[in-house]
Amino acid sequence: MVGWQRAAELSFTARVIDADEAVRMDVLLEVTEPDELMGRCLALAETIAAKPSHSIRLTKRLFRHARNMDLPEFLDLTAAYQAIAHAEPQHRTAVSAYLNALDNRSDE
Repeated sequence: MVGWQRAAELSFTARVIDADEAVRMDVLLEVTEPDELMGRCLALAETIAAKPSHSIRLTKRLFRHARNMDLPEFLDLTAAYQAIAHAEPQHRTAVSAYLNALDNRSDE
């Protein structure tokens, strides 16, 4: 996740990093206050749960495959999964909702 050089430096030195540095290294997504943690977790979970479940499943599979595939194979798999997603009944609704959200952002 952090690259070979940084991983080696952290492993060889046993240097302890704080939360802010972990965010900068992309080891952590974000830092929140302890009393805000559950609310932030629930908000993130609600955002993900609002997406079409089949798309989330396919995306998770793509992430797992990305580590073990060459780019051309991965792009072929991505195209196949996209075709599957387009065939789902929820697809048009999800795309329309996304485009509407983009339009609303540009109006602000």
